[in-house]
Amino acid sequence: MEADISLFSENSPLINEVQKILSISPGMILKDILLVLKLATPEALWKALLDLQFDMARLKEMSFLNRYCDYNKKIQVLEIGFGIDHVIGGIRPYFPQAEIKEVVLNFSYLFAGKNNYKNVTAEIEKQIGSCSQQYDNIHLRLVAQHVNQFGAMIKSIGNYLKDDGNIVIMEAYDSYLKWSPNIPSLTEMFAVLGQLQKAKGGLRTSAEKIHRKASIYGFTPLCSEKMEVASQTQTDLRNYYQFFLLVSEIINRMIGSKINQLKLIKEMLEWLGDPTAFGQFGLQFVKLKKCD
Repeated sequence: MEADISLFSENSPLINEVQKILSISPGMILKDILLVLKLATPEALWKALLDLQFDMARLKEMSFLNRYCDYNKKIQVLEIGFGIDHVIGGIRPYFPQAEIKEVVLNFSYLFAGKNNYKNVTAEIEKQIGSCSQQYDNIHLRLVAQHVNQFGAMIKSIGNYLKDDGNIVIMEAYDSYLKWSPNIPSLTEMFAVLGQLQKAKGGLRTSAEKIHRKASIYGFTPLCSEKMEVASQTQTDLRNYYQFFLLVSEIINRMIGSKINQLKLIKEMLEWLGDPTAFGQFGLQFVKLKKCD
């Protein structure tokens, strides 16, 4: 089922208004909007969102892993994420010596109220078997923030770690969200997102909490680093534009809230057309090891 796109016809009031603001053709605007609105399934939306985020954040991720993880030798790495296709294992070309096993979690754990840690850990065991296979490093890529009782999940997956193994947690860090000129709808959207995740038992600041309470889960925190991913080029800005539209679609379609997307698109297009436009989002990386 495709989304109703009648509001975004080339003669719609919104498109005409935005065209005047930006002095560009409606077709240029529609190309990006329709890319979002024609994505029919939750899986397609989520994949497009994380593909964009991974492409924009790859250099920051490589920077962290090169400094804090020794992947230039033959080690076993377990990567866990929610149905993100080539993003899981996306670091493989950069670390050919590492043996990377992938666990792709089902979307139902995200959007169908199955985000209890027991469901997630059961799915991990289903895909890789018992903890007889142990790993040097485990990556949790954008998982902890969505899971109810994420501390218990961390404790559970510790069974898959070698005694000297590490868990690397990669999460969004909303405090680095910035844009200029101001986009009020984005500020409202991320406030709503945080409330919705908390209501479902997740937490946008899960990485921070895991780092602070690591000892409770049986781990020693080795490092925590927050990094901003900032726009540098027009391509970056258009990627940011699509990224935030995808976030709004996911909130509207899959999390059950209602964001005024027409208003958000209008504000974002005004932002995109401003010669001083700047955008940024943040990532947080946390590295833990088992307590001695």
